[in-house]
Amino acid sequence: MNSKLALLFIFLFFIFGCFEIRAQSTITVKDVLLPLPHGSVKLQGYMGGRLDNIIKNRLLKQDIEVILQPYRDRKDVGAWRGEFWGKWFTGLSLASDYVPDNQLVKEKMNQAVIGILSTRTPDDYIGCHEGVNRFKDWDVWSRKYTILGLLSYEAITGDSDVLNAAKRLADMTIADIGPGKRSIIELGLYRGMPSSSILEPMILLYQRTHEQRYLDFCQYIVEEWTKQGGPDLVRKSLDGIPVAARGVNKNNWWSRENGIKAYEMISCYEGLTHLYRSTGEKELLKACGNVYNDIRDNEMMVIGTGSAKECWNNGRIHQLENMENPCESCTAILWIKYARQLLGLTGDPLIMDEIERSSYNALLGSISSDGSWCVRHSSLQGTRSAGENQCKVPLNCCVVNYPRALFLLPEIAVMKDANGPVVNFYGESNATVLMPDGNSVIVNQKTDYPVSGKILLSIESKQPEIFTLSLRIPQWSSQTILKINGKEFHDFKQGTYARLKRKWCKGDVVTLTLDMTARVNALVGNDNSRHISIVRGPIVLSRDKRFGDNIDSPVQIKLNADNSVNLKPSKSENIWMSWKVPTTDGNYLTLCDYCSAGNTWSEESRYRVWMPTDK
Repeated sequence: MNSKLALLFIFLFFIFGCFEIRAQSTITVKDVLLPLPHGSVKLQGYMGGRLDNIIKNRLLKQDIEVILQPYRDRKDVGAWRGEFWGKWFTGLSLASDYVPDNQLVKEKMNQAVIGILSTRTPDDYIGCHEGVNRFKDWDVWSRKYTILGLLSYEAITGDSDVLNAAKRLADMTIADIGPGKRSIIELGLYRGMPSSSILEPMILLYQRTHEQRYLDFCQYIVEEWTKQGGPDLVRKSLDGIPVAARGVNKNNWWSRENGIKAYEMISCYEGLTHLYRSTGEKELLKACGNVYNDIRDNEMMVIGTGSAKECWNNGRIHQLENMENPCESCTAILWIKYARQLLGLTGDPLIMDEIERSSYNALLGSISSDGSWCVRHSSLQGTRSAGENQCKVPLNCCVVNYPRALFLLPEIAVMKDANGPVVNFYGESNATVLMPDGNSVIVNQKTDYPVSGKILLSIESKQPEIFTLSLRIPQWSSQTILKINGKEFHDFKQGTYARLKRKWCKGDVVTLTLDMTARVNALVGNDNSRHISIVRGPIVLSRDKRFGDNIDSPVQIKLNADNSVNLKPSKSENIWMSWKVPTTDGNYLTLCDYCSAGNTWSEESRYRVWMPTDK
């Protein structure tokens, strides 16, 4: 090699080497648990059927023009319908990740992107506001969802034109907001939390493009939170200030001073998890973990969600009260999304327990049986209803949003860590895991879980291989039985992963039997009245008027010495699971799963979770 060629080689090596270092630097912290490639996991059984219905009856049935018209009109002042396209589209893109060969989904995505790009103004704005109305209450919030939608499409297709459209919308936003310009926390309501939640797509743009201005803007947002009137989300979390104590009372709901709006607050923290991946600042992860713990311990009601009038309210201790607009579906959706981020970062199986509880109860309980619609608020007693349309569009914030949470379940059902496959979610399914040496391992689940606790996992491997199969053992499963090819395995604890390291061969079978003993919770109301609820596995049980009894009448359940209760399976029309519960007078009370309770969305199926007792 002559000297000129050698110098050229060294120069190119230096340039591409620096590029590689720069590219890697956008992700400083890698997740502990990683999702499998798109299409690797297929859910069957009950949950698989629910996902299929949502694709068919919600995502594909959406009239795109209904969502696009506000972008064409650009007449909004304080409305939030600019979020509808992005919420719906990101759900559609997650469905595409789940079923990448579904041509109808692909066509719908293409139509939706062509449509949204056709609404661009000459200055590259995509939104529902114009002129002096730009930057009003929900404009920047809506831009967030539009950018997220465009990024999700580019991630699937690699379309550079769509990425550039997302960048231009982000760039015009950065040009108008910042030091010496508009303050992000002064744009809109709730101490600027809706607007500053644009942190999420901005940091994702940085990770995708490696362009420093997006990271700079994210750091500006976090710094702005500390200013007078800002939400101060990092410091308050680090100082242990509960989310319900961060602003005015929820009765001052529609105001800039309200700092306890649930959905928008979690949206900001979700963005922080992505920022932590890029910066590695440990205080960010600690802040995210602290707020997660606070919400889990103090806000989550028995069904796995919280909020009243869409605000944090110490919901755990107020479950017996007649709350106004309790348990907004969007709150459950964002709770699941936020928990998913922390699951990846920490690998903590207890987080998956919470995702499972929220998914089976709060979220599925809000979705119609055919998957076409979602209620806005799911109380712990009463009736469900379709909920109002918003912003002069035949949609609302929750209806366009719920697929974004449920289609995360295939993504996290089976993941992988440095040692092998990690099974987080139990249900009839199959997952294909590509090992580092190129060997393909298929994990099949045969089960009717959570109807029963027995799960049969069969391993198919092209060639014998040593790896660790990790199985989530839920915290609530006190007496778990685990067998490998018929031989019992004991080296695990509840609330952890059972780590099964061995040479796996085709035909190996793991039998996992979870303890589905029904557990009784008790709460005492402000009037000293005692109420109980019953939970079986991850499923919350409920009374329902269709079973013929007075759902408000006191009950006396026959309890075992350990405060558990013996259930007998029952069958009821249009009910997923129903159970006969023994009472102290020798009779039985029929309860069903919370998801099925109230599913007629009428007085016919009035329901109740917390049951009064005589004592």
